[in-house]
Amino acid sequence: NWSNGLGTNSNVTVSPTTTTTYSVTGTTSEGCTGTAAVTVTVHPLPTITATANPAEICLGESSELMVSSDITGTTFIWSNSLGTNPNVTVSPTTTTTYSVTGTTNEGCTGTASVTVTVHPLPTITATANPSEICLNESSDLTSSSDITGSTFNWSNSLGTNPNVTVSPTTTTTYSVTGTTNEGCTGTAAVTVTVHPLPTITATANPAEICLGESSDLMVSSDIPGTTFSWSNGLGTNPNVTVSPTTTTTYSVT
Repeated sequence: NWSNGLGTNSNVTVSPTTTTTYSVTGTTSEGCTGTAAVTVTVHPLPTITATANPAEICLGESSELMVSSDITGTTFIWSNSLGTNPNVTVSPTTTTTYSVTGTTNEGCTGTASVTVTVHPLPTITATANPSEICLNESSDLTSSSDITGSTFNWSNSLGTNPNVTVSPTTTTTYSVTGTTNEGCTGTAAVTVTVHPLPTITATANPAEICLGESSDLMVSSDIPGTTFSWSNGLGTNPNVTVSPTTTTTYSVT
């Protein structure tokens, strides 16, 4: 006959929540009795705590996972083949939950889990319209992101507007950084090519004529391949002959 209301079977199963001593009385057919006692020692389960610092990262960054137990001497093993160190560093490419099991010296176990949230990097696009200009002209730079809510910051002190206008004097590359609401960044660059203005030289030979005579007008440029257009309907040839009846100024572009 067992104590604790365990009944009269010779073998019983118990699941105590604290260390407990059980007694059992045996009685012979003649009514003679003897007593024995047995103690079941209950070891507590460890309370395992797992944290991530930081708990949210941008793609390509790292987070440090840390685990602790309320019972001294607990050993740990992480999921995802991270090993047995209480502190491990991870660089997941997608949001990932890590679990860790702690085991006390008595073999009792507890488990905890921690999630590292991975935010994507924005894809930043920068364009120039037009991408090639002549000196003293302007180009409109436009930036965009594939992630809604991104903010922008241009190089060359151009500010934070997604659309800016530039008038560079030489060919210039502009970069723009886009930052998402979660602090993740992406960068793009765009080049505005600046073409120099040609230096045009026009001469008349001779520059002075008598009424009824002719003069040869000639034009040249410091940039090969330049084409020309004369005023006064003189056409596009670099060399033209004129016979003005009065003193006349001719212009050529």
